[in-house]
Amino acid sequence: MPKTLKQEWERLLSTKRLGTSKVDAIQRDPFEVDQDVIIFSQPFRRLKDKTQVYPLAENDHVRTRLSHSLEVSSVGQALGSIIGRHIIARHGLDSAKYHPERFGSVVKAACLVHDIGHPPLGHSGEEAIREWFHNGEGKKLIKKFSKTVQKEFEWFEGNAQGFRIITQIENHRNEGGLRLTCATLAALTKYPWCVDHEHSDKFGDDKRKFGFFAPEMEYAKEVAEQTGLVPAGKNGWLRHPLAYLTEAADDICYLLADIEDGIDVGDYRVGDLYALLGTYLKGQRTVKGWESGFKKLDHTNQKIAFLRSNVMYVLVTQVTKKFLDSETAMIEGRYYDYSRGKSFYRPLLKEIKSRETKSFLERLGEIPKKYLYYGPRKMYIEVAYHKVVHGLLDAFTAAVLDEGRSIKSQHLVRLMGRDLPIEETNPEQKLRSVVDFISGMTDRFALGMYRQLEGISLGGMPSTVLGHDDSMERQHRV
Repeated sequence: MPKTLKQEWERLLSTKRLGTSKVDAIQRDPFEVDQDVIIFSQPFRRLKDKTQVYPLAENDHVRTRLSHSLEVSSVGQALGSIIGRHIIARHGLDSAKYHPERFGSVVKAACLVHDIGHPPLGHSGEEAIREWFHNGEGKKLIKKFSKTVQKEFEWFEGNAQGFRIITQIENHRNEGGLRLTCATLAALTKYPWCVDHEHSDKFGDDKRKFGFFAPEMEYAKEVAEQTGLVPAGKNGWLRHPLAYLTEAADDICYLLADIEDGIDVGDYRVGDLYALLGTYLKGQRTVKGWESGFKKLDHTNQKIAFLRSNVMYVLVTQVTKKFLDSETAMIEGRYYDYSRGKSFYRPLLKEIKSRETKSFLERLGEIPKKYLYYGPRKMYIEVAYHKVVHGLLDAFTAAVLDEGRSIKSQHLVRLMGRDLPIEETNPEQKLRSVVDFISGMTDRFALGMYRQLEGISLGGMPSTVLGHDDSMERQHRV
């Protein structure tokens, strides 16, 4: 018997926690508990020193992955709560159990953790890891692995690494990780398929997008089963509807906030931003009286914040309308358009029909490419970080694979702290442990570690950063 949309939503909002059958002991919304678990985790704290756009920024106002994630979570919560109010009324969900804020809490939790898998220097760091396995020493090391595993290293993906961190590495290691609810994990997973899935290669010859690695496959299956995701071939599913809101919140924030950072560092003129946002707002009926409010402000930061908040309001309103219009298609798996290449999964922001909004978003998207991404300082740092990442990969992979365990290798393995591999693990697992270790580093820690290992500076890195507090209890690993 086909499920009603009410029943579908009850399953999509599954509160089952990954890796355990225990029910939350405290009387709180399970998705609010997810938020607390994420916020108090080490990987989340490390986002404070991971690049959003400007690496190793000297201006304290420039966003990091942490401040970006907090902003995205705020927009995500708003989107989810608005959607929740309509879904509850539309399908008659039990108001004692389901309330608008519950939808908002799921999306907020997913947004908080959406960037947690990014390595040092973000996408440049991703590319450096991929390049090392494509063309560097790593190419030789993965030759004996299966084709699937080779692809996972060659196409290292921050989204999949994030899923690995929160389901496998942190807290309950190999037993569900942070043990988040299945609904939060599904709302997080932008690409719910493996590296071999046909969807993975729809992003161009030089890119692959996927949401989990082979060791986390069973966790992905559990999440899909518990939330009722629509199957899409072997080891793949269609997105959870709320994953579209997580993506939309991210898109809205980086499109606007990245430009603000460009103004703070002097790469973009504030007057041009006023003109762009102001012209767009003049054509929007959903906001009235904003011009008189804007004229009363005399501080640049106030003006930028005022325009940004009004534009966000318009975009949130249009995204929620598009979501509600597409709700049934999303749940039933009819929202995808397989003829559209990498756009087959149809991000909500790009599906807004308003010509004014489409034109506005295109102009916003062009600004970072023209003014922000290719400044000399940023390019120098990103080029240098390829050498940093490659140097760290060279050193630590050689150490964990050294059968003779030279003194140097023993020291390097011990320096990995809690990420050091268990002695009896196979080469694939040892390589994964090195990638886990290096991709988890902050920008400054990666640079500091590289300089120490190369003898550029001496003195050692703080052991507390490496998680050595309980290393003596795990001597059997080395």
